[in-house]
Amino acid sequence: MPSPAAHDEPAARDESAIRRDTAAGRFLAARAVLDDVLRDAFHAAVADASPIAIARDAERAIRARGGLPILIAEPTASHAGGSVPFGHAASICVNDAAANARPPSTPLCAGDLVTIDIALAHDGCVVDGAVSRVVPGEAGRVVGAVVGAVVEGSRSLVAHRVLAAARAALAAGLDALRPGATPRAAVERARRVVWTRGLVLAEWPMVHRIGPGRLHVPLGMHECLHAGDVVALEPIVLEVGADATLVLDADGTTLRTRWATPRGDMHRAAGERPALAERGPLVERGPLAERGSLAERGSLAERGSLAERGPLAAFEERTVLIGDDESMQSLGFNDDPTRD
Repeated sequence: MPSPAAHDEPAARDESAIRRDTAAGRFLAARAVLDDVLRDAFHAAVADASPIAIARDAERAIRARGGLPILIAEPTASHAGGSVPFGHAASICVNDAAANARPPSTPLCAGDLVTIDIALAHDGCVVDGAVSRVVPGEAGRVVGAVVGAVVEGSRSLVAHRVLAAARAALAAGLDALRPGATPRAAVERARRVVWTRGLVLAEWPMVHRIGPGRLHVPLGMHECLHAGDVVALEPIVLEVGADATLVLDADGTTLRTRWATPRGDMHRAAGERPALAERGPLVERGPLAERGSLAERGSLAERGSLAERGPLAAFEERTVLIGDDESMQSLGFNDDPTRD
């Protein structure tokens, strides 16, 4: 027969239940909702899929899980002077876009480099995240002859290279976000990883604090991080960087990559091929015999000049709780072209 004292003891609670009642537990629960929504959107980004439909599905998924899609009211690229609200639960960026208030109406194509950025509030916690992928399928679209597919196919290989660098930059930066460290340490760690791959980070605030009900709270690059701080990291990687920059469209809805130097604008607008250093190693482009002449590959009007679309861009973003190792875990997506 149990002693009277046993009736007075509170029922034992498992550690996971106790953790859920803490600030860290609520944060991890909110981020788990975000991870589920991002995972669904990632797998929905396939050839012929509609970016607008993906964004709408993301909003339904957030609300179904008890969250609030707060990105809808956020200004697009506020750091660049943007003021147009996103208007959707997800910012879906394709190829040369780094922030997009209006998901493209054009269906996705195999080989497109897509970034899906989502922010939500859940149980008082705000979290922000993004995933990127190269749309799987037969790489390239034939625009005039079979060699056209070879050219577009090489573009897909570059997209995989940019994507791999974005994931490596995020992992390297997260590893530096520790109590007592500064955001600058994460930025420099990510920058070194990207440079070793022959690519570059966009000049963009890649670390920001998240506060109660606020998605973007200013964070100084030399500010000391403390345990319990909620911080988001989003290194944007560009295909090339010596003459590339981020520019807000005239209507304020989309932040795109563009060539910054007059030399880059001139030779690309004229339809000339970029310099070898900008086009990547021959192993990615294939020999000239495979690529064929410009006439064989279709006109610039059919393909779109490099000046029109800018270099490829990709980023993955993670919101973490400083000092909490569990929050540093990544989603672990794999975009190996041989496995998709």
